[in-house]
Amino acid sequence: MSRAANFRLFTKLYFVTLLSLAPLLMRASSTSNFDVVVYGGTPSGIIAACEAAQAGKSVCLIEPSQHVGGMMTSGLTASDYHNPNTVGGKALSFYYRVGSLYQSLVQAKLNKSLAKRDQLISKITYPVWDYESHIGEQVFNQMLLESGVTCILGKRIDRVGSRGITKVFNHIASITMETGEIYQGSVFIDSSYEGDLMALAHVPYVVGRESSSTYNEPLNGVQPQTQYRGIVDPYVIPGNPSSGLLPGVESQVPGNVGDADNRVQAYNFRLCMTNNPDNRVAASKPENYNPLDYELLSRLIAQNPNSVFGAQIAKFAPLPNGKVDVNSSDAFSTDLISPLTKTWADASYDERDKILQRYRDYTQGFLWFVTNDPRVPMNIRAQAAEWGLAADEFMDNGNMPYRIYVREARRMLGEYIMTGANAQGTAFVHDPIAIGCYGMDSHQVTMYVDNEGLLNIEGGLWSDSINYGISYRSLVPKLADCDNLIVSICISASHVAYGSMRMEPVYMEMGQAAGAAASLAIDNATSVQSVNYSTLAAILVNEGQVITDPNWSIGVDSY
Repeated sequence: MSRAANFRLFTKLYFVTLLSLAPLLMRASSTSNFDVVVYGGTPSGIIAACEAAQAGKSVCLIEPSQHVGGMMTSGLTASDYHNPNTVGGKALSFYYRVGSLYQSLVQAKLNKSLAKRDQLISKITYPVWDYESHIGEQVFNQMLLESGVTCILGKRIDRVGSRGITKVFNHIASITMETGEIYQGSVFIDSSYEGDLMALAHVPYVVGRESSSTYNEPLNGVQPQTQYRGIVDPYVIPGNPSSGLLPGVESQVPGNVGDADNRVQAYNFRLCMTNNPDNRVAASKPENYNPLDYELLSRLIAQNPNSVFGAQIAKFAPLPNGKVDVNSSDAFSTDLISPLTKTWADASYDERDKILQRYRDYTQGFLWFVTNDPRVPMNIRAQAAEWGLAADEFMDNGNMPYRIYVREARRMLGEYIMTGANAQGTAFVHDPIAIGCYGMDSHQVTMYVDNEGLLNIEGGLWSDSINYGISYRSLVPKLADCDNLIVSICISASHVAYGSMRMEPVYMEMGQAAGAAASLAIDNATSVQSVNYSTLAAILVNEGQVITDPNWSIGVDSY
């Protein structure tokens, strides 16, 4: 039986079953029906929603927080696009809109004319890749407003048991929020960073690292970083193992080189800071400050007393209006290397809140440490004191970003799994919907003491990639698992390949493909797996998405 025939049969069975569930659904406090339901107001989800709405579909975008835009409105605003020639479609349009908004704001200051400003805001003149979070949020909100997408903020899907989803055979009928609202749809798109809807739909996934042999990826699995071995003493009292290990350092070696495990690379907050005294919030000591959290950093600084705050201790990327996007740098920085990351994806909401608070305390404590702690040389403290959180960002959240940077969580096991072979140009896909180009990148995963009592750090990696196609099949589950779900962030990819694909511009492009494919599945009454690729590709190319590289040779699908 063909996929289309299967889909028609399942659809009939679905409606028969749905009729039997009707009394239960009618008792719900609120039930809404849309053509496309997108869960996760990330950039990927926003673009997916706008794309489906542009195709004439009724679309609902559900965001658990009070702010759309994901990491692109939560501190990660120095864009990791790597090769701007690979960015197109609605993703590129976002950056043009940012440029247009900045231009209009400058012009408005010059002539104080609101009418003139409103005219300029519609003129797209040049892309701005590095911007301020509140500007990004304003642009995303405008895109959603123009598209007519119904936005639901502050609603989380119910993840207790199976209460959050109604699934008939392999077909999602509806999802339910913690507060009882039910959203029915023909196609669902999971654009969350964690893949919560995908997991509720019982689509298989993996958390952690495959072994290097699973997909023939030498960089996968446990990866010791020999350059960090023994860089500082790991014990509370240097040289005294009986004093205990410093926070974050584990007593067990994680495994042999290339071994698989469930560990996940470090997360952090992507801070927005400024040295403008009129817009600067000085570091404050968090209630749960633990000086030992920064002892490893203290010992490293002691070896390098001329370290620069905005380079070796934290990494600055310049933004407009005297701000910087702050990322982790060197061995010990804003990344909290911790086993907590491996628990994040499957943790309950309450557990995630506790993890989030730990990261918040660590980050605020980091700023207090480098600004005030006498273990830090005066020259570095003076540098750090010149900087503070930007007072005009995240004003309803104590000037801290709304989100923690979840670099990696669940990864679907779907129809096609992207691997390092794709990123390195030894395997090709016949159904590209976007181009990846960023290097295969992972932040540190584990700190541990080896059998000789020396500190080790493992898991960080970087390896260059070529321009490579991202398969549409990596966005969809296997048909037997779910026929009306598309996943635009937690896609099917190995840990190594995901390290290259996890860039926000790529997420947005995968979102555009998801929105277009959802519309085609509805128009043709097919499963998302049976969407005609030629039609999908034509839509994306017509909308400016870059899906092929003229330098590509003919290749074949391969793991």
